[in-house]
Amino acid sequence: MPLKRVKFQEKKLEIPPELQTIIDSVVDGFTITDLEGNILYVNAALVRMYGFESKEEIIGQSSLNFIAPRDRDRATRNIQKTLADGQMRSVEYFSVRKDRSEFPIELSVGVIKDSRGNPIGFAGITKDISQRKETENKLIQTLKEVEESQAKLNAVFNSNQISILIFNKQGVIQQFNRPAEEYTRKLLGKELKVGEIWYNFLPPRFRENARERILKVLHGQSVRFDYAITDREGINYWFDVSYQPIMVEGEIIGISLIALDITARKEYEESLEESQRQLLFLTKNLQTIQERERSRIAMDIHDDLGQKLSLLQIEIDLMLPKIARMSKQYAQQLESLSNRVKGVIEDIKRIAYELHPEIQNRDDLTNLLKWKAWEIQKSTGLNIELKWRNCEKEISPEVATALYRITCEALTNVIRHASASMARVELTCDARTVRLTVEDNGIGIAPEKIHHPDSYGIMGMFARAQALKGQVKITGKPGKGTIVQVSIPLTKEERESL
Repeated sequence: MPLKRVKFQEKKLEIPPELQTIIDSVVDGFTITDLEGNILYVNAALVRMYGFESKEEIIGQSSLNFIAPRDRDRATRNIQKTLADGQMRSVEYFSVRKDRSEFPIELSVGVIKDSRGNPIGFAGITKDISQRKETENKLIQTLKEVEESQAKLNAVFNSNQISILIFNKQGVIQQFNRPAEEYTRKLLGKELKVGEIWYNFLPPRFRENARERILKVLHGQSVRFDYAITDREGINYWFDVSYQPIMVEGEIIGISLIALDITARKEYEESLEESQRQLLFLTKNLQTIQERERSRIAMDIHDDLGQKLSLLQIEIDLMLPKIARMSKQYAQQLESLSNRVKGVIEDIKRIAYELHPEIQNRDDLTNLLKWKAWEIQKSTGLNIELKWRNCEKEISPEVATALYRITCEALTNVIRHASASMARVELTCDARTVRLTVEDNGIGIAPEKIHHPDSYGIMGMFARAQALKGQVKITGKPGKGTIVQVSIPLTKEERESL
């Protein structure tokens, strides 16, 4: 809407220069209007406030043109009230600048009267309250956030599982929540009271430890620990307890005690540990049974089938001279058959040896790994590098057997899946642990394959190591290969102590 301009014929306002200078020095806007609201005079501050270049652009316009449309009816009513009762009013409106942008103002209007007391116009002072409104809005938002935080704090403070106590540096209780009160009554048979010493609520055997922990807190440290207590009915409860310093401007003024009921979690952990112990026991038994079965099959193959083939080979060799005298051609065929039987006998020996190798110590393990590497290189062309470092400590048969089986499985995976030309097997030891590394230069195992249910060989590697309280870590880098790292405690005592 275009700004309305009013022509003045007889409405002339004379203000002495000295007074104009004073009015122009005021930081707030100053306006004089006639009784109809037409602007007769403005100061320099109001010109700047509304984005005009000169006073002449404003003088002659209706003052309502500078009030936002939504507030004009209210402004008209307030002017009429001011004229009726003669009292100055200060009211907040949204005002309109030259560029039609809106901003909040506080407008104070009073009636101007002539020498006979008759009203002849209005004087108004305009304050730009944009910053004040922004500050108020921020304050309102802050108060809202504080209320929300307070609500959250109250929810946490009265949580059913979190007990909170606040006490001063002398241990005098200042505040506590409902769970703290209920747990103290249930577990200790006492009623918490503000103003009492916290130590007095603890069983005598716990008080000294509590004092030591609080001394640490008073030196600026946080203390956290798991705490078990049995109630009067013999039921065990576990708590995650923490003491924290309460600080104001860098000074410790008190201590907070927060105790979270973790009984259910502890029961679950104990159940899980028991399940893991049973699973570990089952795994070890299965592996023992498996090795025994391998041994039995190896003996059956070697002693039964191997002996029968050996007798057959001897009979063939005994027949050769007789056949040679009868037919040279048949003799050659029989000799070829004898050689084939010898080859089968060697294969049986190799299969029996792989089923149940005699691994009693470190030397047996290293010799067996050398033999396995030679066998693989001969049959597949895969180049295998063997390396031993600091392996002077003795290795028990069960650990040596597990390392051999894991190495065989890792090399089998290299042959089947890695498309590698080279593999490295390294065995190292320190005072307590033996470590095995099998690395190849193949395509690299995908992460999702490591723990995939169908990766039976890898699952077997993990199971063998875990049965001896060891660990297996498998990492693959695309195009750069796979690394299998195994660590197992050297002695039975060390494995059982973990």
